[in-house]
Amino acid sequence: MIKKRTTVFMYIIIELIIIITFNNVHLQTISDFQKITGFWEGEFMSGNNLTLILNFYEQKDGAAAGRIFLFQGEVQIQDDPLKNITLNNNQLSFIIEAKNTLFEGEIESTDTQITGNFKFPDTSVHPVMVKKVNKPALLQTERVQMKLQEYDILKKKYSAEQLQNDLNFLRSQLENTHPQLYTYTLMLGEVFFTSPIYRKKQHVH
Repeated sequence: MIKKRTTVFMYIIIELIIIITFNNVHLQTISDFQKITGFWEGEFMSGNNLTLILNFYEQKDGAAAGRIFLFQGEVQIQDDPLKNITLNNNQLSFIIEAKNTLFEGEIESTDTQITGNFKFPDTSVHPVMVKKVNKPALLQTERVQMKLQEYDILKKKYSAEQLQNDLNFLRSQLENTHPQLYTYTLMLGEVFFTSPIYRKKQHVH
């Protein structure tokens, strides 16, 4: 009987250790990510007049997110989301999925500089060093934040009723303002908006 109780007690201790360890790792991850949130800027591929900007931020659900911007002179030539952002003991990595490019690097002890390498699909390796900045020289911060909000809106889910109301509004605006809406698509418009399915939805409220 005593042996059985001892075994149960040991299982409880092990479970508590696992839970505490997991929570500590989770909290450490959040703490680590918070210290890189914001903008980082630096030169990329020296001699090509390229400026690289990283932006790390938390989404509304608390998930880590980020974007990479690249400028040649004052012309923006890249704006891509970052995926699989991982930060562990100052070791940072992420993927630019659109370019099939991996980044691996580290944060300096002062938390104000990131150094590392981009590994391109052709296996070439390109070093980079970026420093934390309050406001990137080549970005309008307000414009970037508005763009980030737009990405959140694209992920938002709407009810069937909300979508139907939007469709009705769009139709009414087109019919009231467009001078020749059905000139070339008369039958298509009639078929769509007078279909039994569309009319049935109009009466289901």
